[in-house]
Amino acid sequence: MRLAVPIILAFLAAWPAFAQDEPGFFGRLFGTDEAATDEEQGGLLENFIEDNLSGEGRQVSISGFEGALSGRATLDTLTISDDQGDWLTMSDVVLDWNRSALFRGRLEVTELSAAEILLPRLPAPVESTEAPTPEASGFSLPELPVSVAIDTIAANRGAIGQPVFGVESLVSVDGGLRLEGGEGEANLALNKLDAPGAITLAASYSNTSEILALNLEIDEGENGIIAGLLDVPGRPSVSFSVSGEAPISEYAADIRLATDGSERLTGRITTAQPDGSEEGTLRVRADISGNVAPIFNAEYQPFFGDDVRIGAVITRFPDGRTNIDDMTLSAASLNLDGTIRIGADGLPDEIDVTGNVAAEDGAVLLPLPGPETRVDRANLEVKFDAAEGDLWTGAFEINGLNRPGFSAEQLSLTGSGQISGGATPAVSAELNIAARALDLGNPDAEEALGEIVTGRAEVDWTAGEPLRLGELVIDGESYNVSGDATVTFTEAGPSISGQADARAERLSVFSGLAGRTLGGRVDLSTSFVVAPLAGTFDVTATGTSDNLIVSQPQVDRILEGSAQLDVTAARDETGITFALNTLETPNASLTGAASLRSGGSTIQISGRLDDAAIIVPSVSGPIRLQANAEEDRDRVWDWQVETSLEGTSLSAMGSVTDLFGTPIIAASGRFEADDLSDFAALSGRPLAGGIATDFAGEVAADLSRASANLSGSATDVAIGVPEADDLLEGAVAFRIDAAMAGDVISLRDSSIIGDHIELRADATIVPEAGRFDLEGRLTDASRILEGAPAEAFDFSAEGQQDGRDWQFDVDASGAGVQLSAEGIALDALGETASVEGKLRASAEDLAIFSDLANRPLTGRLAIDATGSVNRDLSRFDVSAAANGSGLSIGQTEADRLLSGDLTLVADASRDGGAIEI
Repeated sequence: MRLAVPIILAFLAAWPAFAQDEPGFFGRLFGTDEAATDEEQGGLLENFIEDNLSGEGRQVSISGFEGALSGRATLDTLTISDDQGDWLTMSDVVLDWNRSALFRGRLEVTELSAAEILLPRLPAPVESTEAPTPEASGFSLPELPVSVAIDTIAANRGAIGQPVFGVESLVSVDGGLRLEGGEGEANLALNKLDAPGAITLAASYSNTSEILALNLEIDEGENGIIAGLLDVPGRPSVSFSVSGEAPISEYAADIRLATDGSERLTGRITTAQPDGSEEGTLRVRADISGNVAPIFNAEYQPFFGDDVRIGAVITRFPDGRTNIDDMTLSAASLNLDGTIRIGADGLPDEIDVTGNVAAEDGAVLLPLPGPETRVDRANLEVKFDAAEGDLWTGAFEINGLNRPGFSAEQLSLTGSGQISGGATPAVSAELNIAARALDLGNPDAEEALGEIVTGRAEVDWTAGEPLRLGELVIDGESYNVSGDATVTFTEAGPSISGQADARAERLSVFSGLAGRTLGGRVDLSTSFVVAPLAGTFDVTATGTSDNLIVSQPQVDRILEGSAQLDVTAARDETGITFALNTLETPNASLTGAASLRSGGSTIQISGRLDDAAIIVPSVSGPIRLQANAEEDRDRVWDWQVETSLEGTSLSAMGSVTDLFGTPIIAASGRFEADDLSDFAALSGRPLAGGIATDFAGEVAADLSRASANLSGSATDVAIGVPEADDLLEGAVAFRIDAAMAGDVISLRDSSIIGDHIELRADATIVPEAGRFDLEGRLTDASRILEGAPAEAFDFSAEGQQDGRDWQFDVDASGAGVQLSAEGIALDALGETASVEGKLRASAEDLAIFSDLANRPLTGRLAIDATGSVNRDLSRFDVSAAANGSGLSIGQTEADRLLSGDLTLVADASRDGGAIEI
């Protein structure tokens, strides 16, 4: 129901834009445009509201809108959903209101109601993929109506899911609200429909009569909304009331809380003007007590005991002074007492507050969320009395803190200073903190921070002058952080300026936390100016390191020796600027700059490495890098990179779109390397030869799609695979055009043309519907198969996938040899794979295969075969016919049988057992 008001405001806020951009809009909406139907009028506003209330992670849908901009608008349903589905549905909604009153600063609603509201859960948090704007937004307060009047707020049925209150609930709502002219009135009744229970509120106040009336009643049975919200053990029945009506100068409100019919808290809050006091003096007295332990889990009940008391007497004087007397908060393990008196100038005249947490029988379990937290004792004491001088003192100490992951023998915060009133009020403080015998539940953290940590700070405030924070120091066993700051208060909000220094003498103690071996020494200094509300800052950081180690060999070699850093960053109304003025080591340097503005950002980086052998031992010579990127108004980043090494160069350019969503990176350029052996150690393979290639492509960051196009040449390339290296010897030209989108992979018009091989390929890999087409030529078959004839062979292969099966057709020829095969591979990649097809092979002279067979062969041979064979040869059925003449295999007896013309016909089969021929 609360979304009906934003619907009104969203429409009116955009009214001027519609009037300007679409002159016929109001004609169609109000019916003055004869071409517009009633359905068109409602549809326009439905679409408008949906578009303006929907956003990232939130989709608003409206149906059945009637009444358009009349005084009484209705809609059938309003649904709000997120990525997890619908979380709010409103049905039969009525909005009876005065539209024109809103322009006078008044929200006047006669009726705001819904027949049904479904709230199964609260909306899921939205993780925005949009980057925050780099420009500082400044600070401003929202504009609100000066008065609100809603006569009727009603919902006949509301279904609330378990995730909202911890228990499923059916309720009805009825009420009203009025705030105007110094008068306020609210009436609300929430009645449960599925179990006994009701929540009612009747409240009003008048500036004129100064009469305050408040009557809040909550009465629920077991497993109710309030017990669920408070997570009361056992979900008992809950009864709570606050009631009172009287002028504010003599008001009394009675408070009562009960569960399962037993009182837990009772008390009274009263207001009065003390007898004999000055007109306008108001005293508020609170006295509340009871046994609240049963509404907490059993393990926390000893902390509260059976008697908790809360009390205070607060007196406000016409001149602005405030006294807090008889302040008390007590329980079995807690006592807090004291007096605070604040002068008319806002400074304390007296503070006398003491408190402690302790138990008679050992450590105290504190009622805190998360893991169990125990203390042996905690003490608080703050003292100040202006009548005796301007010195104040304070101390807060915890002994025996024990919590999984964080324990300490002692934690202490002590302070002292001065509080001076008069014409120029001033406050100063010297604070000291100490932690001893720290146990962080992690040996690595303990080694990093040490068992003893101390710190100190100085605070100095004088009226009309900035707040100064000096001598801010934290000391550890091997590190130190120090700084100071000044806070200046202006109409635009506070501005904080200062400086800070950090030193780590031995980074090795942080190795465990970092999960890697660290070493060396680091010093860092910063200066800054920050305006939190405006969102602006200006920061400078400089630092040095000595022999920094991060356990990455190449990086460690770069950082060896003394390194220097100089960085600046700033943000104002025009955007963010960043400058890496210096990052220099004896072996390398890096500089850069960035300017981040909505739709117009730029980045530049320049770097050098004196000797590439520092990171790649097999490569020598200096490396230089130059990179630039620029964002256009459509938030597309264009970039360029240039890098060079002796004998190697890379030049690339491209773009990045949707950087903060699912980025798509496009690139094109050229890569040249005279000697690939320089990169052998880096790749882990014995590379050799030279290569030059132009490339273009793009890839989505989630790898949902990618493409690559390469064309170039190579000379005497070797990749450590002997057969491939022999074929790539000499000059090679190549072209590769590949793409991937989802489950589809394609290779288009790709080729390798060299002195010893020609290969052309075209293929598409689609689940259960792929295809391939290969053709090529080997100039010397002996380069890939020892003993094969040193002759040229041509070959081709085609394949077409149908489900899990592949149809194929293979041909090869050369040196008087012909080979062809066609058929189908059933369940080609499965455990039961089999092949059905036919094979034809012939050789004019078998002598060319003598070296391959390692025996003297002669004669002519032709073979035709058909049949089927499964993967493991446990089943086959083959028919073959062979014709030959002049055959010999180098064995006398066999050669006599094979001499002359030969014809052989045979059938062979196997069905899991013996072979039958």
